[in-house]
Amino acid sequence: MSKILNQISEPNRAYNFPNELTPIKVLHYKNRRQVSKITLSDNTTVNSACINCFDASCMKIAISVDIFASLEASQTDILCPTNSITIKENTISIDNNCINCGLCISSCPIGAIFFDENGDVKVGKIDKSFLPQNEKVAIDQDIIEVITEQPFESEEIIKRTINNLKLLTHKNSVINKLVVKSFESLGFPTNQTRSGDVNLRMDALSKYNDIYYPIEIELVASLDSPRDILDDVAVFCSRQGVKKSNVVGIIVLAELPNKRSEYWELLSDIESTIDLKIATIPLAILLIYAWNKRLIKINDYFLGKDKTSTRLAINHSLGREVNISINSNLIEASK
Repeated sequence: MSKILNQISEPNRAYNFPNELTPIKVLHYKNRRQVSKITLSDNTTVNSACINCFDASCMKIAISVDIFASLEASQTDILCPTNSITIKENTISIDNNCINCGLCISSCPIGAIFFDENGDVKVGKIDKSFLPQNEKVAIDQDIIEVITEQPFESEEIIKRTINNLKLLTHKNSVINKLVVKSFESLGFPTNQTRSGDVNLRMDALSKYNDIYYPIEIELVASLDSPRDILDDVAVFCSRQGVKKSNVVGIIVLAELPNKRSEYWELLSDIESTIDLKIATIPLAILLIYAWNKRLIKINDYFLGKDKTSTRLAINHSLGREVNISINSNLIEASK
């Protein structure tokens, strides 16, 4: 009970920048492996730090309400998939349940959260130059120039996140929330479905430009995932009166199967026989989009027996070569 109370308890004490100046530029270092540098309105620079700001975007994210009315009440605005962020001593604190997904890092407007040299998520601490305030400061992101030393993705961090997920007792609920909040952070409205809901059998449901996207989420690829999408779409269209032409399936996988897997053949067969498109989005790709704040295009991820790599799609979105090794099953099939 005490942890729940800590999660929602937000003391009034906050901080402002030295001399009550405002941030005008934020420099994020390569792979966010150290706290960011802030340029203030008098052109002085300081290391970023958590000021317990008004928006608390590292803790909360708006809930999408235009997907399915029956799901609205069961959604949460908590961003962290493991509820690892609390406010202690008037600043953000991250506990040992953190899986290092980095959603809080990419959501902080001033770069106060970062990966340390070990890949752990850390929070920049204030020094004596930061001024105590009785009211929380609102950060005006529209006036802040953001500079990011590329790349902002690390194969090491992504592998660590996936390994952390595999070690969890309740891994399915955490990975489902991670995927939902990643899509949400990209402006792709997504709701997590309720366990046992026979009308909405998928793990999550998105809606974008009047297209519904039932989502199945797996750590390891299997033939069950495309088959589950088929079942999801059949039940969804039948019970909700939605045309199949307005539905596209999405499978999110932590690791892609190799090129010889029947998974790829099945995806192609489904599209050619019943004209249902199913996108395969690696979890790594989803995190890279979230970290780099890029809009995801689902059409880029219609994979199958003749296309088993997402490298070209993510390179095009980033405008550079993604920082993932060749033939890594994080983003493409190997062998």
